[in-house]
Amino acid sequence: MGSRSGTHPLTWAQKWMWRAVTSQAPRLERLNVPVIVQVPSGCDLADVLVALPILLERHESLRTRFTVDESGTPRQVVARAGELDVQLREVGDETDDKCAQRLAEEMSAVPFTVPELSVRGGVVTSAGVPAFVVLVAFHMAVDGWSVRNLSEDLAAILQASFRGLPYPPASAIGQPIDRLAYELGTEGKEASNEAARHWERTVAHFPTRMLPRSTSAPETPRFQERCLHSAALTVASRMLAARHRVTPGTVVLAFASELLARRSGNTGCGVLMFSHNRFDDSTANLSGIMTQSVPMYLQVEGLSLPERLKQTQRAGLVASASGQYDPEHVHVALRNLARRTGLQPDLSCGVNLTLPEDREDAAGAAPDPRSAAKEVRRLLPSTRVTTQKAPDWDDMRFYLSARAEPDGMSVSLRADTFVLSSAEAVHLLRQLERLIAEAALDAAQE
Repeated sequence: MGSRSGTHPLTWAQKWMWRAVTSQAPRLERLNVPVIVQVPSGCDLADVLVALPILLERHESLRTRFTVDESGTPRQVVARAGELDVQLREVGDETDDKCAQRLAEEMSAVPFTVPELSVRGGVVTSAGVPAFVVLVAFHMAVDGWSVRNLSEDLAAILQASFRGLPYPPASAIGQPIDRLAYELGTEGKEASNEAARHWERTVAHFPTRMLPRSTSAPETPRFQERCLHSAALTVASRMLAARHRVTPGTVVLAFASELLARRSGNTGCGVLMFSHNRFDDSTANLSGIMTQSVPMYLQVEGLSLPERLKQTQRAGLVASASGQYDPEHVHVALRNLARRTGLQPDLSCGVNLTLPEDREDAAGAAPDPRSAAKEVRRLLPSTRVTTQKAPDWDDMRFYLSARAEPDGMSVSLRADTFVLSSAEAVHLLRQLERLIAEAALDAAQE
C-alpha cells in the first residue's frame, strides 16, 4: 500500500495529544474524528473503492498505529500495508447527508484499538450510486486542519479516477515522519527550548486559582458541556473586529477573559490557547496533527476595551510563535519554575478558537455600524443554547471553543461542575454574548 514503514518516536504534537489518550483511556471514542466527503457526480462505487487505498498510500498518518514499547514509551508504527474494511450503507427513508452523519456517529462510537490502522471507512449509496464517503480517524493521526487536507485530497482523487486523469502529485503532502527530522535536529531543539522559556515567563503571571468552587454540588456526569448558537454574536464580533482592526477570535477571547477574571476575582486571566501551528507550506500540507496548547496571560483590570483588544491580539501572536515545542522541554521548565518560586499556576482553562483569522476576510467590508447594530438587535432573540455530550473526565476544567457555522457562531463551554455548574456555564455564555453585543451597540452610537 505504501512505500515506507517502521517504528518511530512521536512528533511533538503527537506527544501533546498523547496526554489526552492517557487521561481518557479506556474511553477513547471521544478522540474519534469524523470526515464526510461528498462523492462527485459521475463516480461509481468502483471509483470510490479504488480511491480509498490510494488515499491511505498518500497519507502515512492514516496507516499509523500508536503503541507503547517495553520501556513504557509511546511510539508510532507506520504500516506499509494493511486492510481497511469499508461499510456500505444504502440510504433508506432519510436524506443521504443525514444517513452519512448517522453512519459517522455509529463508526465513531467505538474507540480505536492497537490492531487497527488510524482510520475507518464507509460509503453511503443512493440506489447503488455513492453519495458520501465517511471516514473516522483517530485524533492522534488528524487534527481539524488535516481533516480539510484529507477531504480535499480525497475529492481530487475521486475526480481524477472517474475522469481518467493523473492524481495530484503526492510529493506536496507532508508526513509526520518527515516532520521528525526537523524536531530532532538542532534547529528544532532550539525552537522548542525557546518555546519552553515562553511557557516559563508567561505562566509565572498565572493565578494559582482561575475558578473558585461552584456554589452548587457537582453534577453527574461531573463534566457538562453547553453550546451557544448565535448569529448575533457573529455580526457583533465582526463589527468590533473591523472597528478595532483585530479578528473576531480576538474579540471573543478578550471578553471571555474578562468574564473569567471577574468570576475568580483576579486582575488578569491565564489560559492555554490551542495553536494550530500551520505557518508555512510544509506545515500547511502536513498530513497529521500540529495542534498544541500555549499559555497566554491577559491583564483585565485597568484597561479600556481598545487596550484589551490590542493586548489580546498581541498576546495571541506571541503565543502562536511559541506553539511548537517538545512537551518534555515544557515539563522541565515548569518543574524548574515551581522549584525556584514555589508557584503552582492553574493551567486548567483552555480556549480553542477556529474562527476566521484574516482581519479583512473576517470582518468583511467594514460593515456600517448602524446597520450592524440593527441586525444584532434583530438576531438576538434567535440565540439558543443546546446540551452537548461531554466526557466522563477532562484535564481541562474549563474549555471554551468557538467556531463559525453557516447560521452563526457556535461557542461551546465544557466545564467541571465542581467549579462551574451547567447553569453557571449557560449564564457565562449568555453574558459573553450580551457583553459583545452591548459593545457593538455602544460603538454604533459613537
